Amino acid sequence: MRPPSLLPPHLDPLTSSGAPLWLALVTATMLLCTFLAAAEVVPIANNSAFKSWQVHFQEKGQAEVATWPPADSDRITLDAQLALLARQTWDDAPSGETGTTIGKRLKSLAEITTDFASGEVVLVLLLIGWLVSRRLASPSASATFAVGFLGLALAAADVWLLKLLIGRGRPNELIWRGRTDWQPLALDSNHHSLPSGHGAAAGALAMMLSMRWPILAPLWWLLAFSLAATRVLTSSHWPSDALAGVLIGATAVAIIASMRETRIGARVDSPAGP
Repeated sequence: MRPPSLLPPHLDPLTSSGAPLWLALVTATMLLCTFLAAAEVVPIANNSAFKSWQVHFQEKGQAEVATWPPADSDRITLDAQLALLARQTWDDAPSGETGTTIGKRLKSLAEITTDFASGEVVLVLLLIGWLVSRRLASPSASATFAVGFLGLALAAADVWLLKLLIGRGRPNELIWRGRTDWQPLALDSNHHSLPSGHGAAAGALAMMLSMRWPILAPLWWLLAFSLAATRVLTSSHWPSDALAGVLIGATAVAIIASMRETRIGARVDSPAGP
């Protein structure tokens, strides 16, 4: 007897029924990340986040002169703007600025919760879930946790390879050194910004939970994007890094689940039977 599928056909990335959806999702995410990272759409004039960063850099910057933004530019990217808004929460809020107070509270919450999405923590949680489900003799649950574990391992390998090849500087490069640089093949972690490993772990976890309890899928994805957002609020990543990470984690789990379905189907259809 064939075990129940973990993925519905329309979500299987390696079949003709599911591939178009994943292709559209990957394309849309890549376009959004490119827009966030490259399109200069936020004016510098009257930009409180930009001005507060300038004061910070003049007082505490680690370079004599900021090379960002270029002298002929009067706009910055959304990635940079959101990173500067996160940095602005470092400043003491003038009385009556409710928005800044809310930002400080969000950052404090982010600092507490951000490591819940670290790859090591999520891998341990998935391993514990697999062991418990095996103990309770629940084949479907153990299969789902195993797929999540293997998918996250695949995502982690992809993330670290991409970090090394891309070499994007983290927001610290902008905040402290006044530059946004890319150093492919750099070995220092400060140039391993894209994609976010925490984002990948959050995406993998959300995908696994959505396979196990699909009725709660909106909650799992809200949790994933909230955890990914903590990486921006803590000035560890750009928003586009976090989005790319979530996509990589979710895709890796879906691919592992699809490979499981293919392997089981081949075994069931073989002359020897399951």
